[in-house]
Amino acid sequence: MVRILIADDQAVLRIGLRTVFEQTPEFSVVGQAANAAETLELAAELLPDIVLMEAFLPDRTGAETCRSILSAHPQMRVIILTAHPDDRAMAAAVEAGAAAYLLKQLDPALLIQAVRTVVDGGSVFETPAEGAAASPPAESELDPLSVLSDQEQKILMLIASGKTNREIAAGTGLSVHTVKTYVSQIFRKLHLARRAEAAALVARVRGSR
Repeated sequence: MVRILIADDQAVLRIGLRTVFEQTPEFSVVGQAANAAETLELAAELLPDIVLMEAFLPDRTGAETCRSILSAHPQMRVIILTAHPDDRAMAAAVEAGAAAYLLKQLDPALLIQAVRTVVDGGSVFETPAEGAAASPPAESELDPLSVLSDQEQKILMLIASGKTNREIAAGTGLSVHTVKTYVSQIFRKLHLARRAEAAALVARVRGSR
């Protein structure tokens, strides 16, 4: 049973999320919070597996709250939900150690799938633009790497050169956790499963240029 703590200042949304998870036998909602202070208190008291929280709580941001939670409870996984996609807020969530950054408008079935990915140790960072870009590139597309941000392309090149996550972190100034998140995003967007596939794709793209 995966134990979930929901944090959002809107009671209607908390109830809706609770209903979604209570309809799935593998999940149990163990608590609800309306602000960051309550979230930190309940996280310490209930020790949930997953903390599902709003990106902008009334007293602190989701990223700030995430950092505090993981500092005290590194075994927990934090998922941040937002109604308004914001690249800077997502970057802050990544740096804080969040395992996922998702839109509140996400279909319930996809939300459940995302939470399962997080429970299995994966990461999911999604915005509408990324969702559109994440579909498999057409054969006629000239540059399949165009779905990646500049930072993701930089990290992909380092992966293709044989660098480990730790080596990439040392060379870019990012944390190892952040690099792992970027690698997960890159593999998802390009539909890759292994680093060798990434190297082969880069070689193919370079050869076609």
